[in-house]
Amino acid sequence: MPQTDHTPMLNALHKPFPSFIAPSNLVKILALFAALSQSGIFLAAGDAIDPASGNAVPSVPEIASQGYKLAFSDEFRGPKLDEDKWQYRIDSKGQSTQLPANVTVSNGLHIAVKKEDSRGKKYTAGGVITKAELKYGYYEARFRAPPGSGFHTSFYAEQWNGKDTGVTLGREEIDICEEDSKTGATKIGYLFTVHDWGSMYPAGSRALGPKSGSLPWAEQDRAKPYSNGPALCKDFHVWGMEFTPTVVRFYFDGEWKGSIDATGFAHTPMNVFLTTIGWAGTIDDSQLPSEAQFDYFRFFTKP
Repeated sequence: MPQTDHTPMLNALHKPFPSFIAPSNLVKILALFAALSQSGIFLAAGDAIDPASGNAVPSVPEIASQGYKLAFSDEFRGPKLDEDKWQYRIDSKGQSTQLPANVTVSNGLHIAVKKEDSRGKKYTAGGVITKAELKYGYYEARFRAPPGSGFHTSFYAEQWNGKDTGVTLGREEIDICEEDSKTGATKIGYLFTVHDWGSMYPAGSRALGPKSGSLPWAEQDRAKPYSNGPALCKDFHVWGMEFTPTVVRFYFDGEWKGSIDATGFAHTPMNVFLTTIGWAGTIDDSQLPSEAQFDYFRFFTKP
């Protein structure tokens, strides 16, 4: 079974406590650090839970019934991105360069996609990445993809290397939703899976099934499309993922869609990505400028 990494907790405990903390509260503080270590939550600054989340619970009844409690959230109510919680995606990849200027917050998180030259690419897009590293718990986001073709909108978790989204061996990547707008423009089509980037598989990259969606995919364990329906750019949908030491479970609009055995890869604390980039096929310039819209991101842990 994968072992919990306690290094962040130990590093935090090595720092001196402020003088105003009474000894009687020290035990409570140590217990809090232990709980956060198990989940992987450590914030450099800022309040982890957005007050606008209220008494939010997981949208999946069987998850909510297990006693999960909100531990990190952002409802993106503005007037700007909370930079204590988030950092910008700023790489050049696929067909676009990702720019902070394309990220705005106003009644939701808006990630613009544009036709403009930047650092050798003909298009720009963007994304945000949590500063907190998260681990075991239930992850949930509500969003819709941009219209047209050629953009790749995703909600996923992996340990970020601080500069780009290149492969870092020895860790996992959990794709809660990878949606290519060339498919989503006409029907529901997205992928979910876990990538083992060499943590327990010496060849480097292994995709662990099942997958769901309507795109062809070369890697193993691809499931057949589970649904055709309204375009993912027309309506908001809710994607969820439960990560435990033994299993990863995936949900779409409150329904379970598949599970993956979590004992076959190493578990590391992960940053969460909310992003859209120019990626698949020919980009439909007639639909630009456009945007992906994220209503919220919430992370829940068990007490």
